[in-house]
Amino acid sequence: MTARTIAIAIAFTGCTAAAGCGSTSTSEPTSTPASANASAMVDASPAGTATMNPAVAAAVRSAKDVAKMKIRLNADGEMIKQSVYHGDASTIAGPARELAETTFPGGTARRYETEWYAEHGEVHEIEVDTKDGKRCEVAAKPDGTKLYVECHETEASLPDAVKTTITTTFPDGRVLEVESTTGPAIDASFTIEVESGGVEYYLVISPAGEIQHKYKRVPAIVEVPVD
Repeated sequence: MTARTIAIAIAFTGCTAAAGCGSTSTSEPTSTPASANASAMVDASPAGTATMNPAVAAAVRSAKDVAKMKIRLNADGEMIKQSVYHGDASTIAGPARELAETTFPGGTARRYETEWYAEHGEVHEIEVDTKDGKRCEVAAKPDGTKLYVECHETEASLPDAVKTTITTTFPDGRVLEVESTTGPAIDASFTIEVESGGVEYYLVISPAGEIQHKYKRVPAIVEVPVD
């Protein structure tokens, strides 16, 4: 038996609604797994929040072209999101792939994410180069239920209120990536990756400039057994 080593990023929450950072009704859940999602975890008890979702674990072990893995924690140290980034379409549910084709007709699928959210359960995400030259992602449940769409944006295209929030929060920050997020399961928002003082941060900001979530990213390594 050998061990496969994969670089992961662990995001620690630094901002919640209780801390005065606004609504939590976005695609970035801050709750622990609900009983309705118990089947998504090997053990849905409080201690079981440290257990990897079976679909995510399977993708980590066996999906082709695994690039990285991401784990998100809430302020209590409980996992609220698990994600593995890969290039294996065969691990993505057919209805989710079909949704990507109808959402972005004429687009080309590039990469995939097998995910688990505390509030959504198992999620499949398809990254697409769209026919009009954008790079977008559509996230769905395995049955094809659309959750949200993310599209890469430029910093210049952000609303002034969002730009002000970024510069106020990180005066010396450097914006690494900007995405807009919309969908039936969430409120519209922008996700911003910022590097400041040698540390990378992940922000979720409303169009009005309200910080909804703020995370610090920490490099890490996870080792999983393979045959």
